Amino acid sequence: MSRPTLLSAITTFLHPLFTHNSSTRPFILGISGPQGSGKSTAASNISTHFTSAPHNLRVVILSIDDLYQPFPVLQSLAAKNPLWRTRGLPGTHDVKLGVEVLQKLKRGEEVRVPRFDKSRHNGRGDRVEVELWEKVVGRVDLVVLEGWCVGFRALGETKGERLREAEGKWGEGVVEVDRALEEYDELWSMIDHLVHIDAQDLSFVYDWRLEQEHWLIKEKGMGMTDDQVRQFVDGYMSGYELYGESLRNGALKGKGKKQLRVTIDKARDVVDVAVLENVFESSV
Repeated sequence: MSRPTLLSAITTFLHPLFTHNSSTRPFILGISGPQGSGKSTAASNISTHFTSAPHNLRVVILSIDDLYQPFPVLQSLAAKNPLWRTRGLPGTHDVKLGVEVLQKLKRGEEVRVPRFDKSRHNGRGDRVEVELWEKVVGRVDLVVLEGWCVGFRALGETKGERLREAEGKWGEGVVEVDRALEEYDELWSMIDHLVHIDAQDLSFVYDWRLEQEHWLIKEKGMGMTDDQVRQFVDGYMSGYELYGESLRNGALKGKGKKQLRVTIDKARDVVDVAVLENVFESSV
């Protein structure tokens, strides 16, 4: 029997959930996965699948990257915490904006979906002007929230020793990042079901990101060196190591919420598929 593709594994998981969704509000799907794992492509493919016949649904995609704070705020955060010099760690996103956008989408209200341009300020990035954000009018059927840290849960004081150990490895600021992550619970609580793309080995993230950068250099004639890419990925490794295990074991609170974990190898081929339900414990 052949292995499923990433898309077929996800659609097989989603179809019965749509069948049993009698709510008049949009179905909110979270997609989590490390850099280069294919989560953005998966989100795009899911949109294509469900907007096409026979489904003909209306789909909106929101990336956690588009919730980054404006450039001046990011600069201020970087000055406060060395870990926030790497854009993307918990604390660098505008969580309240994300909650507001999802709430309006759920109610079928007119809303503009934020966009962030990573090329601005010599690659440091900035939020795009509001008038250029995608305008959504009327009810949608499916909202996809995708991002590398979607579903991460703060360790909190109960895991203080683990945080202190991580601070010794990754530098000062780990505790502050963990504290900032607590705010993200409100955003995650709005997710109905979650797809977690899990790397068989975390070291693959370096290879995937190098692959992306080599493609960028070939297409654009510019990009980071291999050493710069490794340093860039290093900035995210604290997050993967601290929160990957709890995400892997189930991140959603709420009766009936399900999580699909799809494990992929270095070639991004599916090697394992598991469905988790109601396994999150607040003490994790």
